[in-house]
Amino acid sequence: MTLNKRLLTSAIVIAAFGAAGTASAAVQSGNLEVTTTITAACSVPSPAGTLDLPFQNNVGLDAQAISGTAIKVTVNCTGSPTVSKVAFGPGVNQGSVASPDTAIRYMITDVPLNEETDFLGYKLFASVANDITGSEGLITATTDPKGWVGVTTANSTELGLDGTGTTEYYVNGKIYEGARSVHASASEVPAGIYKDTVVMTVTYG
Repeated sequence: MTLNKRLLTSAIVIAAFGAAGTASAAVQSGNLEVTTTITAACSVPSPAGTLDLPFQNNVGLDAQAISGTAIKVTVNCTGSPTVSKVAFGPGVNQGSVASPDTAIRYMITDVPLNEETDFLGYKLFASVANDITGSEGLITATTDPKGWVGVTTANSTELGLDGTGTTEYYVNGKIYEGARSVHASASEVPAGIYKDTVVMTVTYG
């Protein structure tokens, strides 16, 4: 009788372990979404210096020489956007001139007398290559190099660009008074340092 009890006990223990070994665990799966956002952005146009225009007091104000050195302007971009164009503002002095030639911009002297002679007109030229002074031949009173960027929609105020990442273009200019001139001759322009600031606005996307 004692032997039979031991065998029964052993059989129950084995059966209990067998049940535990065959049980299955529940499983569920979920998705982890992974993303990042790269934003296209460009810096403000950065000129490599100040555009210094030559002045010749023995040459007519409609026949001044173009600057011998164009200024390189760099636009740094991230996200590989396409830089499509740069627009040139009218300058900060255009609205202060009593009867401006709307095709040109104006510098103002650092010693103003509150007269129309305080202002001196000039033209800007822009190109995607540093070829403003060379590729158009001689610059005369009636012949401008390519890339003239004017002030109103009646003339081009923009330079078309087609760059990605870092984009460069060049700006040049010359003194030019045109029909407005309040100076009888270049020799009568008052001495002083004449300055203007032109806003350049880049479009990209």
